[in-house]
Amino acid sequence: MALLCFVSCNNKVSESVSDSDYPIWIEMMEEPDVNMNDARLAFDAYWANHTHHKGDRSKQFERWYAIQSKRLDESGHVISPTVVKKEFQRMRSYVGGNQEGQWFNYGPLRVGPRPNGDQRDGGRVKHISFHPEDLDTYYISCFKSGSFKTENGGKTWTPLTDHLIEETYISAVDPSDPETIYLGSNLGVLKSTDGGNTWDETGLTTEKTKGLLIKSDEPDVILAGNDSGIFKSEDGGVHFMNVLTAPFVEEIKSHPEHPEILYAGTNGNPSQFFRSEDGGDTWTEIEFEKGAFMKIATTKAKPNYVYVINSRDHLGDDSFEGVYLSKDSGQTFTKQSGQSPCITGYSSAGEISRGQPNYNLFIVADQEDENLIYAGGVKAWKSTDGGVSWTQSFDQVTTLGFGLHLDQLSWAYQPGTNKLFAVNDGGIYFLNEDNLFEPITDGLPIAEVWECTQSQTNRSNVAGGTFHCGIKLNRGGSWYSPWGGDEATVLFDYSDDNYAYHFKYDKIHRSTDGGFSFQRINSTTANRGYYTGTGVLDKSDVNVLYVGLFEVERTQNARAENTQDVSWTKISTFGGNQRIEKIEQADANHEIMYVSREGNRFFRSENVRSAQPTFTDITSKLPASGKVTDIATHPTNDGIVYILLGSKIYKSEDKGETWKNISDGLPGVALLEMILDKSSDEGIYVGTDIGVYYKDNSMSEWIDYSKGLPVIRVAGMDIYYGESRTESLLTIATDGRGFWRSMLYGEEAVKPNADFSSEQEVIIKGNSMKFKDESSGNPIRWEWEFEGGNPSKSNDESPVIFYDEIGKYKVKLKVFTTSDTSSIEKTDFIEVTEHMGMGNLQAHYTFDATTADSSSYQRNLAEVGNFTPMYVRDKNNNYLSALELPGKTGNYLTNSYKGIGGNGPRTVTAWIKTSTVGSRKTIVSWGENLSGEMFNVMVHNGNIRVEAGSCNVQNANSEVTRLDNNEWRHIAVTYDPDNGALLKDIKLYIDGKHYENQPDSGESYNSESISINTDAKVNNIQIGNASYNGSYFWIGELDDIRVYDIALDQVQIEEIMNDILVHTKDYAFSRSISISPNPVQDQVIIKTDIDEEFTVKVFSQSGVMVKDQKFNGRSSILNLSKITPGIYFVQVNTATSKSCKKIIKQ
Repeated sequence: MALLCFVSCNNKVSESVSDSDYPIWIEMMEEPDVNMNDARLAFDAYWANHTHHKGDRSKQFERWYAIQSKRLDESGHVISPTVVKKEFQRMRSYVGGNQEGQWFNYGPLRVGPRPNGDQRDGGRVKHISFHPEDLDTYYISCFKSGSFKTENGGKTWTPLTDHLIEETYISAVDPSDPETIYLGSNLGVLKSTDGGNTWDETGLTTEKTKGLLIKSDEPDVILAGNDSGIFKSEDGGVHFMNVLTAPFVEEIKSHPEHPEILYAGTNGNPSQFFRSEDGGDTWTEIEFEKGAFMKIATTKAKPNYVYVINSRDHLGDDSFEGVYLSKDSGQTFTKQSGQSPCITGYSSAGEISRGQPNYNLFIVADQEDENLIYAGGVKAWKSTDGGVSWTQSFDQVTTLGFGLHLDQLSWAYQPGTNKLFAVNDGGIYFLNEDNLFEPITDGLPIAEVWECTQSQTNRSNVAGGTFHCGIKLNRGGSWYSPWGGDEATVLFDYSDDNYAYHFKYDKIHRSTDGGFSFQRINSTTANRGYYTGTGVLDKSDVNVLYVGLFEVERTQNARAENTQDVSWTKISTFGGNQRIEKIEQADANHEIMYVSREGNRFFRSENVRSAQPTFTDITSKLPASGKVTDIATHPTNDGIVYILLGSKIYKSEDKGETWKNISDGLPGVALLEMILDKSSDEGIYVGTDIGVYYKDNSMSEWIDYSKGLPVIRVAGMDIYYGESRTESLLTIATDGRGFWRSMLYGEEAVKPNADFSSEQEVIIKGNSMKFKDESSGNPIRWEWEFEGGNPSKSNDESPVIFYDEIGKYKVKLKVFTTSDTSSIEKTDFIEVTEHMGMGNLQAHYTFDATTADSSSYQRNLAEVGNFTPMYVRDKNNNYLSALELPGKTGNYLTNSYKGIGGNGPRTVTAWIKTSTVGSRKTIVSWGENLSGEMFNVMVHNGNIRVEAGSCNVQNANSEVTRLDNNEWRHIAVTYDPDNGALLKDIKLYIDGKHYENQPDSGESYNSESISINTDAKVNNIQIGNASYNGSYFWIGELDDIRVYDIALDQVQIEEIMNDILVHTKDYAFSRSISISPNPVQDQVIIKTDIDEEFTVKVFSQSGVMVKDQKFNGRSSILNLSKITPGIYFVQVNTATSKSCKKIIKQ
């Protein structure tokens, strides 16, 4: 073990090396006014001689470059935050608070689930601090998203900095006066004296402040760590003086009992540790082994203890230098652990790996147990022996059953409770009494979004890629995080939003399920374009997609069924390796395309849809030097085009040959995004670092269109065009506050009148009901309350609510426009009843984007394990028509049905698709794991297997292709006690063919001696799991699962497999009654051979009664013209019988 002693503080000088050998571009990312061309050249020179690897910071550079390269002045330098702030203050003073716009946050506010149910992708949280008296009040700092406050333990959050231009990294609350709060920002330190409602500048107004401390015995003494060192104020922030010069001080901690003793750490190469004994007036450096980033922890349990974690830079294979412990208040340190396990890297197993050492690093010590430490970087680790040994505390440690989000930041223990809080790139958690991390990110609008795509076929549907938190997707008013980590630009097909495209670097992906999953459709050897990518769907042909990489590339079969069949052609010949920034096809003439490229180049094609397009270089015609960052065209005049260039917007009326500056009234900051409103008189919205501006042909200058919008960078813009301008919406993506929406300029919200409807007013117990907003006035937000429902509240436009108890329940709805509200309450609106099932088919799961039961018993399934079912293509390639389970312990479907008991006859059929991964994979199971009392239908080593408790039987496999060949296969299991009572008497069918069972001397066991006597009282039916063994989970896809209480014969099984058996035998429909035609369009004819009154009820798949009518006579007509297409069940009730039949409404 190494013993480290203090030495005098020294200045360290880095050896000068060329850009091709040393990653100077990393340091350039920290320069506030760096020349972006120089940064790009340094980056490209370095990587020309090095190989990319995970954690090499190239991705961080590309993201940084994508943002900053749009924020340039005329000389190519980034417009500094100081200049942006001054311009913001000037503009707000100029307009005098007179703003237009009707902005509201569209979300995501709730962390949308991934397909497996994981909900950890909210947004980045950098730091948490606590109110010294109120244990339910916390403050969080969220980089570009600003700072937020909760007063109820994270149930709701209030933004504190919507009116500030600054990014925030850290906060500190005055222990003697909780109304006084300090914020560390990218522009020094801010101060509030009213609990965060208003903020003032302090004497420190420059540089990123990521270290902040209020001296506990002298609250007017403030210490701030920034890029230049440590600064101290003794008058509550009015004045600051430099007390230590050191690069990138990001950590300042205090001795728990002696506030004169302070510790500081840096984030630089090399990292440094400093110690002060006089309250921060002077500092002494304590020497450590070479690292790049250092974090510090102290504990009240042992006040003289100081823990330090030291990480190496990204250039080496091992990112973990060591964890150190001092027992003498930081004077000397002992190395507790190092290298293995590598707790700062990517590996959950602790294998030596690179991490992100200049970004992710933390260490915290329990305040009651000095040996309990959490530390790490990308992931989190736990030590109970003072850092000597470590176990991972990342995978499957949350209340949702999943892992923490990647990239840990500043964890903290709450004073007074010793409750541990984890913050990272996905949000915020606390460690609950069950020793699980519980997320409290819901309610925080902190997604950092790249670009914005708005569906033109569904007003609700928007999407965009985010920083660290995957794609954010709104479908039908609900938010999801269906795919990815660091994602970029998404584009909906304007004619069918089931098709969506994603652009990032060289990768082009396509979704055919509305954005829930994506598959790559271009070559893995394609040129590496911009991080955010750029692409446009041809405005005449949705099969044609253009993307910009080094060249403009085109596919003419973007919708090809097989992704590998999508073919690409380079249609430009620019040459070189400069990346394309933006491509735009003209609205008025689809042959015209404009291209902006690195090197400040600008091109035009006037035959882009031809077989061999040509591009003309019109760079020399540009009105100023610099890079064109966005392009917009006129909807009807093909000569008019607009460009954003630096802090100016220019208009051309001759396809870019000449330009006019039309920037009067715009702020002197970078113009980032724009969109032309096709329904206006050349109305253009421009997004900037400080909000949105608007101008049309009726105006002489631009107006501030940011009313209600926080001060935030606009990252994308799109317009939904409704049938009228009143129904249209402007949607923007922001770099830190998610998506926002506003009415278009000049439109006023109509006074709303709340109303709603549901699929029906009667529902069978245990099922769900979908509600529909019927309010007038185009509401933009909804607040639902459901008595007796689950969930009991919703903000979705069309929520789906479950009801589990019989009764009558009220429903309330409050709707909002940008200027008004309206409410309605309907008493006894929903009636929940028992099921009305009949017939032999006890359960039938088609998994057509639902887990509802298609049988008349309506035994709908529910998820166990907090996952969201993933629906995939079925055996016939039908979209969203089969189920894929997560393939992990504790994730399955179930309901209250306990299956067929005793030695009752039965049949189980299913379509399955699985691979050789895993051995025993359960399809359907019920019963108790006692001798003969279980009934578990599974696939084991490629065969059908039935386990029945201390016994099993499986098919002979001499003639059978293994069932785990990753192809759709049909299986069936039947049991008829009249043909034998033992397990061996079960019949097993594969693809409609009966196969003999293996004897007990083979793979079967006790099947020749144990009788079937299934317990139908203890355990509910389970799809994809066995109650007695959690490792028997299903891996793969399932479809068309059926359970009958009769033993079907081989002919019937073949009919099921061939989709023939959908009538009498399925549903025990009386031979004296017939219904035709089926499928039906508007009317069906019901014929009976009895002369008596009968009642016809029609139920949807979810158990909702949509029709109830009485008839007399042998032939009657049932009108179904007003019900929506789908699958329904017609129940015919006479005085002596009940019958049910499945029909398809077209």
